[in-house]
Amino acid sequence: MTNQESKENREVQPDSWHGCYDDSWQGLIVPEAFSHPAKMSYNLTRRIFKHALFEGWIKPGQVVCDPFGGIGSTGLIGAHFGLQVICVELKQKFVDLARQNFERHRKSIESFSHFGKPLFPVIIQGDSRRLSEIISKVNLIVSSPPFSNTEGTADDNFRYHGKKLGTTGKHYGESEGQLGNKQDQTFWQAAKIIVEQCHQILKPGGMAIWVVKAFVRNKKKVDFPGDWRRLCESIGFETVCEHHAMLVKETRETGIFGDEIIKKKERKSFFRRLAENKGSPKIDFEVVLCCQKMIKATEDNSIKGV
Repeated sequence: MTNQESKENREVQPDSWHGCYDDSWQGLIVPEAFSHPAKMSYNLTRRIFKHALFEGWIKPGQVVCDPFGGIGSTGLIGAHFGLQVICVELKQKFVDLARQNFERHRKSIESFSHFGKPLFPVIIQGDSRRLSEIISKVNLIVSSPPFSNTEGTADDNFRYHGKKLGTTGKHYGESEGQLGNKQDQTFWQAAKIIVEQCHQILKPGGMAIWVVKAFVRNKKKVDFPGDWRRLCESIGFETVCEHHAMLVKETRETGIFGDEIIKKKERKSFFRRLAENKGSPKIDFEVVLCCQKMIKATEDNSIKGV
C-alpha cells in the first residue's frame, strides 16, 4: 500500500451530533463552579460516555482519566456510568470546587456501585505534564484542552441564576504552568508533553476522546481541532472518528402562506454571538475527536482479553 493510499484509508468523515447543549449544569454543581469558563457541556459529556460504552472502548469498573479536570464534570458523569474517573487539575481553586461537586452527589454516585464497590470520582491537584508520575494505566482519556486569547469568548464576570459571582482572579489559563497560558510554540510544546503523557498511561488500543473547538484570532478562524488532531497523530494516535457537536439548531416550518420559515437557535456565549454579529467568522460546532493508541506488533499479546 502506498503512503497516499494509507492516508486516504485514514480519512474520517465527520458526522453531526445534535441536542448536546439542551440541558445545563444548573442545580447539579455548586454555584461557585460556574466561574469556570470552559466547562464541558452536560449533555455533550453524557453523549461522549454513552458513545464510548456503546463502542466498547470502556466498560463499567474501568478507569478514565481527564488531564484537564477543571471542576470535575467528567468525574460526575463518568461515575454515574459506573466508571472510575481520575481528574488532574493544576489550579487548586477548581480542585476544591470539583470536590464540592463530588460531595454534592455522593449518595447517588455510591448507589452506582461496581460489584459492590462504589467508584467515587477523584481529582488530584497536579501538572499533567507529569501525568505518568501521578497515574499508572488507564482505559480511556476524556478531556477538553484549553486555549487562550480568543476573540469573543473572554468574560471576567460570571453569573448563576442572575447572581454575579465575581471573577476567577486571573483570566482562565493565566495561572503559572497552565496550558492556556502558553503562547504559540510554547503552547504546542507543552501540549505535546501532555498528549505524550496521556499516550504513555493509556493501555494499548485505548482511546483518547478530545473536545476541541476552532477559535478566532485577528479576525481569522484558527483550526484548533485540526492542529490538535495532527499533534495526536504525530505522537502515535490514530483518529477513528470525528463528531461535530452542533451549537446551532435549525428548524423549518411552513408559514400560513406556504412559505418556508427557518428558525435558528444558537448555543453560543453572549460574547461569541456579539462578535459574529459584528462580522467575526462563525463557529457553529465543537469537535469531538476519538483517537486510538496504535498497537505495536510487540504489544498484540499483551492486550488480549483487555
